[in-house]
Amino acid sequence: MASIKERFERPIGSKNPFVGFFLIIKSHYLLALLGFILLLTSVSTFLYMEQARIISGMFESREARAAAFANIDFIVQLSSFLIQIFITSKIAEFFGVKWLLGVYLGKRYKKEDFKFKSEETILGVNL
Repeated sequence: MASIKERFERPIGSKNPFVGFFLIIKSHYLLALLGFILLLTSVSTFLYMEQARIISGMFESREARAAAFANIDFIVQLSSFLIQIFITSKIAEFFGVKWLLGVYLGKRYKKEDFKFKSEETILGVNL
């Protein structure tokens, strides 16, 4: 157990703070993840600003706007919870767990892409 603790306490060995950007540019997986995260945050921000504009036009007082936001958040969170409990299990039964985990998408890549070359290297960076 001591070797794991030492491994994470040791610096990566690069003085360049932008080494993470180079890793993202070199990896198709990280670029896809970056694109997804940027798209998600952009769309979420746009939708939230539109929601705020609509709510501010519908309600005059600050308390009424806060209550409207609270109601919207409650409905969204409750819907998400109920979908996770009741519908996700049906989807998993229909498609199977392998499909949900993306195993079939992984078939287009070589198996070596998903394995670590050594336990000291992740995405080509020596740890």
